[in-house]
Amino acid sequence: MQAFGDTLAAALRANAGENKTKRVPDPDKYDGSNSEGLETFLVQCTQSFLDRPSLYATDTAKINFVISHLAGDAFQSFANFYAHPDPDPANWPEWSRSYIALLEELDMLFGAVDPQGDAVLQLKKVKMLENHHVTRYLIRFNKYAARTQWNE
Repeated sequence: MQAFGDTLAAALRANAGENKTKRVPDPDKYDGSNSEGLETFLVQCTQSFLDRPSLYATDTAKINFVISHLAGDAFQSFANFYAHPDPDPANWPEWSRSYIALLEELDMLFGAVDPQGDAVLQLKKVKMLENHHVTRYLIRFNKYAARTQWNE
């Protein structure tokens, strides 16, 4: 029976990498330096959550993941809470308990001041250059058009 167990263990080790899917890479650190980078960062975080739903099933897990991938001013905005938390959890900020509240806090601190107005300005700048493929133009156009809330 020991030989069978050794053979099975060896087979499992040999095949260990074959059935694993490649994990979505962690997001790049976000430092708060530009509002457009915040959107990219949050999309990358969402991809990680969707890739490993059981690991990020709770708000706490998502909050810890996001904050651990902040840097610079963005990280410092939350670091004081973790360095000196109030002993009474009832006094903790809402963003420390709710992932949606964390997103709202990040948007308030680092998001665009006027996202719709910024989108309108960017939309007016979208041009299709002679050497560009139409897909590039459409991606940029749709990105900003969706934010303007304009009708057809």
